[in-house]
Amino acid sequence: MSDKKIKQPLASEKPTEPIPQPKQFPHSETHRGGPSSEQHTQGSLTDKEYQELLELQDKEVLRQTPEEEARVEKECEEKMKQEKAEYELFTLEFRVHSDSKYETD
Repeated sequence: MSDKKIKQPLASEKPTEPIPQPKQFPHSETHRGGPSSEQHTQGSLTDKEYQELLELQDKEVLRQTPEEEARVEKECEEKMKQEKAEYELFTLEFRVHSDSKYETD
């Protein structure tokens, strides 16, 4: 890829939707005032900078995946505990007996 700036379409070309720029991560070079921070404040990125930001996003997503899985698993366990507690209250209140040996015809 080239390091040329992405240019705006000419007036005669069909207007396109602007590409939303990825958020900067606090640990990125550009956030710390790296060599290309001026370009980011102007709102235009080189192809190389754009690819670097995409790679940072990919790394962030990969890091968040195990955290998200752990959070979902914990929520599922809490929900199961809550449902079990509600079932136990229901059986006590309505004197429902569960017999696992009971067979239906």
